[in-house]
Amino acid sequence: MTDPVNDGYDVVVRIGSLADSSLMTRRLASCPFMLCASSDYIERCGLPEAPEDLARHDVLAYSGNSASHEWRYKDAAGQVGRVSLGGSLRSDSGDMLCRAAVEGVGIAILPVFYVAEHLRAGRLQHLLPDHLTWPERDIHVLFRPNRYQPARLRLFVDHLVRTASDFPWERG
Repeated sequence: MTDPVNDGYDVVVRIGSLADSSLMTRRLASCPFMLCASSDYIERCGLPEAPEDLARHDVLAYSGNSASHEWRYKDAAGQVGRVSLGGSLRSDSGDMLCRAAVEGVGIAILPVFYVAEHLRAGRLQHLLPDHLTWPERDIHVLFRPNRYQPARLRLFVDHLVRTASDFPWERG
């Protein structure tokens, strides 16, 4: 985690919940996480039909998360739950976890921007679409509060906001 004030950055883009701070923020977009796997993996290991089924699957783990390897979700009725996960591969790279899912190594739980192209191309299948990762996450831009911000900073942040509104998952 980078602190724009102490680390000398003008702008930081962050995914997830934001701690209270003196920084200014603008929401850019939602950042849905998706469960997905290749057809090859599903053929070999079966299709999970409920969150509890994931406990019997090889779920690829993001090692940058200090929490235990579990999935928290909200179903279509708004009920919140969690399931403990097992997996043979841990990585701090979303690109690597996505590639592993495409190659049939296991089930990935990744932000939509990693998997959208593979879902469209049929290399990955969206699993448990009626269950959303909980809590939901957003993408924010953070910057130092300053009444006299340089015009280039304001223009850049405005550009990010406009660009994010064109993300495919934001258009609906």
